Amino acid sequence: MVCFYTKHIQGTSRTQTLLLPECVDDYVGPDNVVRFSEAFVDSLDLFGRELIAVDGTRLKAVNSGQRNFTKGNLAKTMAESDERLDRYLKQLDDADKDDTTPTRRVNNLEEKIAAIKDRRARLEEHRAELDASGEDQISLTDPDARAMHSSSRIGVGYNIQIAVDTKHKLIAEQQVHNKVSDLGLLTETANAARENLGVDQIDVVADRGYYKIEDIEDCEASGVTPYIPKLLRGSAVKNGFFTKDQFHYDADADVLICPGGQKLEPKYKSKIRDNDAIGFVNTKACRACDLRARCTNAAFRKVTRYAKEAILDRMAARLAANPEVMDQRRESVEHPFGSIKQWMGQRKLLTRRIEKCEGRVQSDSPGLQYPPRLNSGGGHRPHAGHQRLMGACFCQLWPKMASWSRKKAIVPGFWPLKR
Repeated sequence: MVCFYTKHIQGTSRTQTLLLPECVDDYVGPDNVVRFSEAFVDSLDLFGRELIAVDGTRLKAVNSGQRNFTKGNLAKTMAESDERLDRYLKQLDDADKDDTTPTRRVNNLEEKIAAIKDRRARLEEHRAELDASGEDQISLTDPDARAMHSSSRIGVGYNIQIAVDTKHKLIAEQQVHNKVSDLGLLTETANAARENLGVDQIDVVADRGYYKIEDIEDCEASGVTPYIPKLLRGSAVKNGFFTKDQFHYDADADVLICPGGQKLEPKYKSKIRDNDAIGFVNTKACRACDLRARCTNAAFRKVTRYAKEAILDRMAARLAANPEVMDQRRESVEHPFGSIKQWMGQRKLLTRRIEKCEGRVQSDSPGLQYPPRLNSGGGHRPHAGHQRLMGACFCQLWPKMASWSRKKAIVPGFWPLKR
């Protein structure tokens, strides 16, 4: 008897952890025409790497306002449901006492009562879920989306942040957040842009919406020098009194010099968002001051300074010495959002969850992904640092290169990019 021994064809095990390349760039060979564009753009000096401008906008999410709840509107909605339930129950009691009430009306009231009780139970579930999450609001369709400020006219959406290099208005960094306000986002956005540009120090300019002493301090500590105009707010501004800027701080004497030439000394200590603050007053001088009517409607004027307000003083001095940076901000960072929204064809995102929304915004941004369509499915970025910036340049230069390709056929068969 003859026995034949065979074995399976040896190959790659199905239990291997990686089958495809880790990033899309691995699919592109060294002789691919795309490498020409990278080499071409790499030879250009398109980034100034000296000043970036940061700004934000809001885009609507796939979540209606009726499916977003805060603790306040949950309590209000539940109170309204209770009021309606009491009213229907009273009407049902009255109908039971009146034998002439039509049966159809009684059945209608019972249906309404059952519907309100069902809605009331769902609202209770939402409140319990909100309390357990530790968040200040909850969205049912897209859990990551948040209700934005009413002034944005977006409703429920996301906060999109970009940093633009002012030399040729190219986007150096973009991020998608669900924070309602821009406060606290400057350091994260600007520092990421600085790292992408490959420099240790860079200047950043932003509008008043980013004016927050904690963020400004963090910027300076991370190699980013901020230029942000001071917020004009407070009771003094509202009532037309002398503003805080009109009180000069003498660091050597640790006093404030008021518009009347009197010295306000530190008297009170307090906390503002966990920051130490000091109140400066001079009650005796205020009582006899001829300018008091223009300064306060109280018995005396109290001016509060942060213990670290020297940070804000330095920034104010920088801005006074270079006021043109605000014009550079407006000229460089405001138009990209208009282009992005126009290319999207709408003012809302059609994907759910923050990582997918980030991928969608990246795919439509003029200058972060190369090519833009490769990253529309999620937030993973196939190119990092310098490679992403080179792709950014290529997206901006595509109209010219497309024209060259038609004349010289240097990039045949390349798929069209959105313009």
